[in-house]
Amino acid sequence: HGLSPAIKYRIKSFDAYYDKLRKLNSTNSNHRLNTINDFFGLRIVCPFLEDIETVSSLIASHFELLETERKANQHSFREFGYDSVHLAVRMETKNPG
Repeated sequence: HGLSPAIKYRIKSFDAYYDKLRKLNSTNSNHRLNTINDFFGLRIVCPFLEDIETVSSLIASHFELLETERKANQHSFREFGYDSVHLAVRMETKNPG
């Protein structure tokens, strides 16, 4: 695809997971453990705006897309100086193997 984005990741620490679980317990005793859905996060920084759609499409073609949030819709490009798309995906791939 000729893309060269910078990729950074984070894995939620046990302490952060435990704190979130305690917070959920204090506000809603009926929650389930699988409601915590941000154990792992990726930041993919594209050097060109036109690459954002290509990268988003590639991700959607390999993972189950749960949610898309376009941060730029809330603010002008000039205000931030960049565009931001947040994708929530499920780890099971659509095309295993």
